[in-house]
Amino acid sequence: DLSIAAFGIVNRSMQFLSMPLMGIAQGLQPILGFSYGSRRFDRALEVTSYSLRVASLFSVGACLILMLFPRVVMSAFTTDGALIAEGSRAGRLMFVAFFLVGFQIVGATVFQALGMVVKTFFAQSSRQVLFLIPLVLVLPRFLQTDGIWLAHPVADVLAFFLVGLMLRPQLRE
Repeated sequence: DLSIAAFGIVNRSMQFLSMPLMGIAQGLQPILGFSYGSRRFDRALEVTSYSLRVASLFSVGACLILMLFPRVVMSAFTTDGALIAEGSRAGRLMFVAFFLVGFQIVGATVFQALGMVVKTFFAQSSRQVLFLIPLVLVLPRFLQTDGIWLAHPVADVLAFFLVGLMLRPQLRE
């Protein structure tokens, strides 16, 4: 089915574009943990702020590329015109809130670096488990296939707000 193939391509693109964000987060973790542990809160805030900015800029760039040039991205995976068209449409819907993902990934890593197990669990599982799975089960009933595509950005927005609400007190501290 065309929709399944399109989902596969868009999902792989999303995973590929998330890798640098994971790298930024993993680079932040030891520096933040050491800075916080040595009570260098100024350094901890500086490295967290820098990582959030870099990850957010990368996310915005990735989002813009897929929004503006979806056919180019899809063409890297297939030459089938119908699949490129369907993948471009699906990609635009799925990536519409990708600009928030960098903040969410780095924000979740802040809790991990600080040893906050419960917050880490909720921040890291929020997008996939708390939000995406229920949305994929509910939205297609109202929006058919578009419900599957739109479940991703809705989950991104919800996870962004959850991580932001949990991160705000940490950044003030």
